[in-house]
Amino acid sequence: MKLCEVFVSATEEKNEFTRHVPAPYIRKSFTLEKAPVSAELNVCGLGFYRMFVNGRELTRGVLAPYISNSDDMCCYDIYDLKNVLRAGKNAVTFLLGNGMQNGIGGRVWDFETAAFRSSPKLACSLECDGETVFASMEDAVCADSPILFDDLRSGERYDMRLYDEKVFDADYDDSAWKKVMIAETPKGEKRARVSDPVVISHYLHGKLTGTGGFKEPEDKNIVKNCSFPLPEDEVVTRGYVYDFGFNTAGMFRVRLNAKEGQKVILQFGEVFENGVLDITQMYFLPHGYDHRAVLVCREGENIYAPSFTYFGARYCLISGIDETQAKELDIDFGVCHSDLRRRGFFACSDPIANALYANCIRSDLANFVHFPTDCPQREKNGWTGDASVSAEQFMTNFECLDSFAEWLKHIQKAQRPSGELPGIIPTGGWGFAWGNGPGWDAVCVNLPYAAWKFDGDTGILRDNADMIDKYFDYLDTKVRPDGLYEFGLGDWCPVGMVIKAPLKLTDSCTLYDILCKGEKIFEKLGMPERAAKAKEKAARLRAAIRKELINGHTAAGECQTSQAMTLYYGIFDEDEFEPAYKVLMDMIDSTGGHFDGGIFGARTLFRLLAEHGDAAKAFDMICRTDGPSFGEWVAQGATSMYENFGAPQSRNHHFFGDISAFFIKHIAGIDYSRFDGVPRAVISPAFIPGLDFASGETCGVRAEWRRKGNKILLTVAPGEATGRIVLQSGAFEDGTREKELKCGRYVITL
Repeated sequence: MKLCEVFVSATEEKNEFTRHVPAPYIRKSFTLEKAPVSAELNVCGLGFYRMFVNGRELTRGVLAPYISNSDDMCCYDIYDLKNVLRAGKNAVTFLLGNGMQNGIGGRVWDFETAAFRSSPKLACSLECDGETVFASMEDAVCADSPILFDDLRSGERYDMRLYDEKVFDADYDDSAWKKVMIAETPKGEKRARVSDPVVISHYLHGKLTGTGGFKEPEDKNIVKNCSFPLPEDEVVTRGYVYDFGFNTAGMFRVRLNAKEGQKVILQFGEVFENGVLDITQMYFLPHGYDHRAVLVCREGENIYAPSFTYFGARYCLISGIDETQAKELDIDFGVCHSDLRRRGFFACSDPIANALYANCIRSDLANFVHFPTDCPQREKNGWTGDASVSAEQFMTNFECLDSFAEWLKHIQKAQRPSGELPGIIPTGGWGFAWGNGPGWDAVCVNLPYAAWKFDGDTGILRDNADMIDKYFDYLDTKVRPDGLYEFGLGDWCPVGMVIKAPLKLTDSCTLYDILCKGEKIFEKLGMPERAAKAKEKAARLRAAIRKELINGHTAAGECQTSQAMTLYYGIFDEDEFEPAYKVLMDMIDSTGGHFDGGIFGARTLFRLLAEHGDAAKAFDMICRTDGPSFGEWVAQGATSMYENFGAPQSRNHHFFGDISAFFIKHIAGIDYSRFDGVPRAVISPAFIPGLDFASGETCGVRAEWRRKGNKILLTVAPGEATGRIVLQSGAFEDGTREKELKCGRYVITL
């Protein structure tokens, strides 16, 4: 059916911190002579919507339909209503939220000045049995809902006294409601979304741990034009603290008995230390609007869950209640994320490695709400660099092809005619002057390439070929006289927060890598001219890197990231590799065996070590509990992956999560690919000293090894994959070190 392009809204007034505009209901009643055999409804709610048909909620997930720049793309959901509609009177009722269509939270990213910004609006049409029942919502009616304020980043304010559960019923009397307004049609391409919906996968129960104080940033200067006094009953200093057990992302559900008009403040945060809920790292929002929900209660039982926001948190500090209410109150945290099917698993005999793997998965999911985000408690932005370094680990652990394909279409729309890409997508224009550069722009290649590698999908390559080629042409405008590149962001969040690797090295090595991948992509697509162009650019760039950034066997910057990137991406010639690798090992030894880099170093160093027979050293660098290391976070009680080493700026990021893929590929030993459409795997585990066993799985291939005296018992289940088993150490009982990949159990003598 044709997607409806007539948008309606309840008001033109935009929500502001200083002027709250309630979330609207939009409702349409209609009569059918008979129950339909077929019934299809399409709907686009900008920013978010919830949909109820004849009293039943049918919304495809939460935070539907998608988070987008509506000048670029408008995503629709298609519903089959044949089993919901009936003969006689029917009604479809929508509740609309602001999302990023009317974003004011986190003003540093300029969403409040975006050209597409508007009050929430809706397009919807219905066909039954091949006939149009209604072509738009032009004659629908609207009214204010109990949601007094909603913002994706700031939270929600709700008045339970205004809630009427009958409002969604077909027989509800809406005669006092007002007519909707015709809204401006957004400029973006209209399309049915294919991405996985955002769902609440499970609930974590909040355990009352006592009372605590509250601390937020004193200096809010980064928040523009947002200085205003809070009502006295919304100034939080102390409250009752509930612990959900894990730092994750979600939408809470609270039940409490209260008095009429009682105002309850639910303040969420990641850190509860020294008796204080500390959100001092969340400095993008004004006081009183930082990760908070405000509930005005009715007499008796109140049950409330937000509709159009989610929180990144482990703790909730609740104020405005007494001790008896605190003890009787029930609060659960509904863990929400895109509905990605797990296909990667890892376990071993080291509890630190197991905790790290679990933390990676938790942070991956907490930061996958429609698309990969940078943190659920603060920004919720689609940072391209974060996704670029995480592309392979996402594909290792989850089936996310559809969600990647969807987001890539939005990335294409955000690309300027020049080929330039912004650092966040969606964006209202922010991210071109700062926040991008090769390390971030590489998402345009690394996402489709990872999808091709793990799912054999060439459609995603073809869909993005023009974007990739346009970006490669754009590089001609950014090349330095010496043939290198130096623009944008570098080795982000390094140890000590001091970037040691020169930007021109990380930029140039990243571009060399994606140019080589681009050549392979274009060859696969039968685009020889584009492939030759990428190959020629890559050759020139490698020569420039070697000339300008390599001194003997040492890369410029003389640091782990520089040396690892140049080795991993093949900048050194074959006869230079061993002495250059020795330089890297000396660098690691000089730090006492600790990691000393940022996101680009972490993405290359550990894989490089494992591929060169030093998986044990990489494993130790990752899992050791004396910092700097990832294991140190676990020793400190982390249940998610941090943004940085030292004092964490954010405690839930995914861009250091590549260690999860490292565990599966290099410790369990599963190297999987599907480049030619056929699943293939090489099983080559690293028998780490000190580990008694390790097991892993990805894409249907499973491998496990266990020590038994001086032997190893290897169990392999390749699923549909063909390939080889290649031992790094030891030998099979017949004395060989390599076998055809077959399901079975193998005894290995060390």
